[in-house]
Amino acid sequence: MSTIHVDVVSATESLYSGEANCVFAPGSTGE
Repeated sequence: MSTIHVDVVSATESLYSGEANCVFAPGSTGE
């Protein structure tokens, strides 16, 4: 299975940085 490098950040800090197999990223309307 392939992976993707993911950086999840907020306005003040880095929340996660690493490899992921699957990413769910809903938009502002929840879809």
